[in-house]
Amino acid sequence: MTHAELYRGLFEPKPFNRPDSSVFFRISNKLLPPAPTDQSTLRYGNLKRLFRFTHYLMAVPLLGTFFALVALQIRLIPYSNQSPLTLAVHAAVWYWDKTGFPYGLLALVPAYGVWLALKRRVKKRRAQVSVGGIGFLNSMSVLEEQWFREGSENWTPWQRFRSCVSFGFAHMANLYYPFCTILPLSLCGYVFMRVYLRDIKRAHNREQAVLAAALVHRVYNRVALSVAVVALGYQLLHFVIGWTGLSWPW
Repeated sequence: MTHAELYRGLFEPKPFNRPDSSVFFRISNKLLPPAPTDQSTLRYGNLKRLFRFTHYLMAVPLLGTFFALVALQIRLIPYSNQSPLTLAVHAAVWYWDKTGFPYGLLALVPAYGVWLALKRRVKKRRAQVSVGGIGFLNSMSVLEEQWFREGSENWTPWQRFRSCVSFGFAHMANLYYPFCTILPLSLCGYVFMRVYLRDIKRAHNREQAVLAAALVHRVYNRVALSVAVVALGYQLLHFVIGWTGLSWPW
């Protein structure tokens, strides 16, 4: 990977600002150390052409560790499998059961409000990261590396720890992420930070270090998304077979 592989696109780069369109984002930003004063929104193009086998060697065991930590937390703290969205729905149903209000659909108003907040946040977030790279997931990887890792070469160990925790907590803004994912995501943030710090020590270039961490981050997301699709497909197949009364072919 060389610096020549980086480019800023056809337009003048805009100043980078940490996202603050969610209460979870604002709390995460308070945990973070100060950002570098000369950050800019980068354009890296299509990251897929830069994927290497070594990225998968890091992503696969990291994802396995993620699932193991999630399972351990659910076993030790059963209610950690709840998310902000499910808590809102449960609160609405609890209120309905307690009050016996005849218009039961109104119990879903809090959940509807959460949905509107999510829709508004996603719209803002897409607008903010659209120049980060070609493709939404590529853009998100670049943005999150700038947000939580860029400048960490000048942070203390305590500040780096806070950044990792902040990275895990910020994902709660998705609303459907269970609380048991905060710690595993913080671990992922630590791995991405090590990649960033290793590359900047070697190349002394922040943009290239952001790209190096973003590549590992993007491949990790790619593997995680593939696993999620396979798991969802299995569950759907299981439901269809059970609904039709057929037997499994194996």
